[in-house]
Amino acid sequence: ANRAYYAAYQACVALCVAHGDADKFPAGWNNPTHEQLPDLIGSNGDLSIAERRAIKAVLNQLRYRREDADYRVGHTINADTTADDLLQLNRLFRIIGFEQDVNHE
Repeated sequence: ANRAYYAAYQACVALCVAHGDADKFPAGWNNPTHEQLPDLIGSNGDLSIAERRAIKAVLNQLRYRREDADYRVGHTINADTTADDLLQLNRLFRIIGFEQDVNHE
């Protein structure tokens, strides 16, 4: 859950930097906050509205799963949720044009 989220986070931060949004990151930071990132993606004019919505949905799902794994007692992360996370990460990578899929065997 952590690795899937942070892979998506890094890819989205790279999109923000390429779009020229690095000046919107908090002072002294090289990256946006977790809360800020979906809004930055949502305003990225290099992407279609449909792409922005899809990326934000995946990013939010993966973040929620990461928080489940780290902080929410009683929430189960299992093979099914992990496989779904990797499928969603692949979806995000395809939308933004990454060449390689994540191996989820």
